[in-house]
Amino acid sequence: MKLTRRTLLRSGATGLAALGFPTVVPSFVLGAEAPSNRIHIGQVGFGWIGGSHLDTLLNRKDVRYIAACDVNGRKLAEVRQKIAAKHAEDPAKAGNPNCAPYGDFREMLACDDLDAVVVATPDHWHALISICAAQAGKDIYCEKPMTLTIHEARAVVDAVRRYNRVFQTGSQQRSNVFGPFRRGAELVRNGRIGTVRSIDVSTGDPPIPCDLPAEPQPADFDWNMWLGQTPSRPYHSKLASINWRPYREYCGGGFADMGAHHFDIAQWALGTDDSGPVRCTRRKVTNVDASVSSMPTAL
Repeated sequence: MKLTRRTLLRSGATGLAALGFPTVVPSFVLGAEAPSNRIHIGQVGFGWIGGSHLDTLLNRKDVRYIAACDVNGRKLAEVRQKIAAKHAEDPAKAGNPNCAPYGDFREMLACDDLDAVVVATPDHWHALISICAAQAGKDIYCEKPMTLTIHEARAVVDAVRRYNRVFQTGSQQRSNVFGPFRRGAELVRNGRIGTVRSIDVSTGDPPIPCDLPAEPQPADFDWNMWLGQTPSRPYHSKLASINWRPYREYCGGGFADMGAHHFDIAQWALGTDDSGPVRCTRRKVTNVDASVSSMPTAL
């Protein structure tokens, strides 16, 4: 039989199957439930920021949580209940009564039907999880700061390019978190404030070595996995919650935490996103809020 465009449109899925072609169901037939209309995601880490991402994504109709990973067993159980409850509330949104739980992100990445990964762990895990996700053929959203070190960042970039993946790092300050930064950047770029000679960026303190004492470890918390490649040390609840940011083993302190936002806005305002610093210097500070001054306009 000669297959024309009119024959194709009339025959539909059943007719095509009879002609020996694979069954094709247009996405509009299945509506929001069409696989092509949904991104199957898995998330690693459900702390403060990870929980915020969960709340946001659960209200979307174009994604579906199929996997959740966390080293905190109690938190993981709560997250699964929340994802299942969202499905019961509105099956069209991202909830899922069968969201699979994982304590090891490597097992989660082995899921064939996983399209993309949200990385919302402490900073010292960003690089390795992102690289492994790229190798597994998954697209990646990774929280800021992108990595703990520049060397790690280059390794992530190389992996994403090698495996041809989509990668985004969190820069919500450009969009919807801390106010009208976009408007401010537009005013600077359009010369509304005059010639820019320097930009002062306030970030917070540099990191300090971790000296926290040992505490009893909860039975449902995989502390060795939390530590990852960092030096071995006893469990402490401050690190296991959201207060690991001051310590250089796990984060670059306020300098990296808020610096990832504020340096970014300075680059954005100057129209120099595709460049980097020409010089970095250190100076001793005594106040709580460290200030990095004199960012040249020639960045």
